[in-house]
Amino acid sequence: MGPVLKMVENRRGAASVVFADMVGYSSLTARNESATHTMWMDFVNTCLQPEARKHGATVVRMLGDGCLLSFDLPEEALGWCMDVRSTLVSERLTPVPKWPGLSMRFGAHTCEVIHEHDDIYGDGVNTTKRLQERAQADGILLSDALMEALGERQDMEFRFLGALNYKNLEHAIPTHEVIFQDVSLPVRQEGTILPSIAIMPFRNMTRNEELDYFAEGLIDDMIQSLAGLKELQVIARGSTLPFAKQTVDARDVARILSVRYVLQGSIREVGETIRLTLSFEDAQTGDTIFGEKCEFPHRELFAVQDNIVRQIVARVAPNVRAVELEKALRKPPDNFTAYQCMLRALDLMKTLDRDDFMKAKEYLDRAIELDPDFVLPVAWTVRWYCVNIGQGWCEDRETAIEEAKEMANKAIQIDRQSPLALAALGHVKSYLEQDYSTALVYFDRALQVGPSHAITWVLSGATLSYLGKCEEAVAHAKRGLELSPNDIDVFQFYDFLSIAYYFSEDFENALTWGKLSYAENQQYASNLKALVAIHGAMENTDAAKEYLDKLLEIEPSFSIEKCKETCPIEDPKIRERYLKHLHAAGIPPR
Repeated sequence: MGPVLKMVENRRGAASVVFADMVGYSSLTARNESATHTMWMDFVNTCLQPEARKHGATVVRMLGDGCLLSFDLPEEALGWCMDVRSTLVSERLTPVPKWPGLSMRFGAHTCEVIHEHDDIYGDGVNTTKRLQERAQADGILLSDALMEALGERQDMEFRFLGALNYKNLEHAIPTHEVIFQDVSLPVRQEGTILPSIAIMPFRNMTRNEELDYFAEGLIDDMIQSLAGLKELQVIARGSTLPFAKQTVDARDVARILSVRYVLQGSIREVGETIRLTLSFEDAQTGDTIFGEKCEFPHRELFAVQDNIVRQIVARVAPNVRAVELEKALRKPPDNFTAYQCMLRALDLMKTLDRDDFMKAKEYLDRAIELDPDFVLPVAWTVRWYCVNIGQGWCEDRETAIEEAKEMANKAIQIDRQSPLALAALGHVKSYLEQDYSTALVYFDRALQVGPSHAITWVLSGATLSYLGKCEEAVAHAKRGLELSPNDIDVFQFYDFLSIAYYFSEDFENALTWGKLSYAENQQYASNLKALVAIHGAMENTDAAKEYLDKLLEIEPSFSIEKCKETCPIEDPKIRERYLKHLHAAGIPPR
């Protein structure tokens, strides 16, 4: 006997709505569809529906792997979630569980709904579904509206997750999570926790065995490229092979392999073309971070492989960093891990607001304190010094240079295979010490261990510019931009490409990329100097004035004399031409 429906046609009113969903339904059905259906129906009949009657619920929809319920009282909505969850967890601990592999996620929200026939509608219903999708296995997420309707609850603990953005919802929703003692709670961790990713075997949707070889090559290249970034923990391919040739739920993969992110894909023939479909998911929240579809002629199957790998890597790393930063910003600063402190620092550095930039150093120092053997915050501290010096913000340039050199050497001592550490040291050798031959050695090593490391390509392009190797400099800067077109520091990428074009006397292209850098960030002194010089070269002093005034606001002491003392350009002809153009644009002699 099912629950009694209490719906009244075409009625508006407040209700507490619950969406509940089975975790890993597609994975369970892929293994045994019939057994999964039987298990679900038994769970519905012996748990979901009896608890619905107990709490006075209206069962609005009963789905193949979930349900939508409406309650008159918010405490009954929460009570139903709690009781169903308690039954599941308790049953799971018995010697012979009735519902093996079954877990649920719950979302609850108080809102106005439209009752029509035997269903309910309204924006609040969609909000409830999004809450449920974001919950962890056996987790319950509650909206702020439902928490307010509940009032004080002395018998339960809740964690405020902040105002979270949900898929297809215009506004962020303040969200609360029920804390349970039967699961490990997030605690402050002093070590480094890098984001982890599993690249699943791509499914060949045709009988063409050639596509199997192509898919395997793609996966191997992606694993190698992403692993070389040293900013991700990439699961070895052998660990994902058991999932081959089956449809899997990313959340199941996450639990089994202990990863945060899952990349899945499929390949099929469509006439004379090959279609590759990709989905990159946050397995903890169930969100799809990005999806990709690309088509190419069959004859280009293997020729396009490298390009596809580059595009995927260019999407994965920046998106992971963005998601991880959002997660860090929702946490109290005293709960940051070393990795999250580093991300917070990078976020503060990108604006080039002087106060924020100085605060970024505090977060980098904190990251190093939390984990002295974590190379990334040490290497980013080197970049912090280089930018600080370039902005003209350090009171004692020589001391700052010595500190940058010290941190660069420390990074190499921690990890001699880190491309960021090697590139940071190479840039110090070039930009601050003018030891170009040594710099190129370190850049070559960085590219050997991290061929997909965008920053290495861009910084090595700067050194090649200083040496007058302008064609190579442009190629390196372009490669870096291709590898990370949405990088947090893309304004620096544009600037280095602008400089490379300027040194090669291609002033039109130099101006184009310089303006792009300025559009991204108007506070970057290196770009302002480049734009001033470019306009000086083009004999357009009126256009140069906007950038000149901005530059002197940031670095009032900048002059031709100071530039002669600090300019890293090795090629004498380019150096002389650069100083001449700065002077022509109005840079003061002293």
